Amino acid sequence: MGHFYLARSRHYYLALTLLLRIMLGLMLSAARTIRRLRAARNIGPIMRKPDPLPVPQHLIDQATLYAPSRDPLDAVCYVLNDYPKLVADIRHLRRRLADLDQEGADMDVRIEALQSACRAILEL
Repeated sequence: MGHFYLARSRHYYLALTLLLRIMLGLMLSAARTIRRLRAARNIGPIMRKPDPLPVPQHLIDQATLYAPSRDPLDAVCYVLNDYPKLVADIRHLRRRLADLDQEGADMDVRIEALQSACRAILEL
């Protein structure tokens, strides 16, 4: 029994040593990364002017039709902000339509059962 305990503690010791080495390596790697990401040197790429995004004119025209503002930038921003809401509404409507289809199928089964019960009563 003592030999098993000794082997088991060696196994745990090796696993713990390996885990500590991995954690130390990750911490050193993170420290090196943090040193490289100092704001004094990296503020330039963050604050650079954004590259213009070429938006086709027909999309801008359609956006100005749907948006309350006639400014092209405001119209495109309005459509882009409204898009997630639109997708969520469409998903909700699809779920509701599937529920209505299921309710209709259940109702058809009940009507068929009622009709067969009525026929059975009439035959009496």
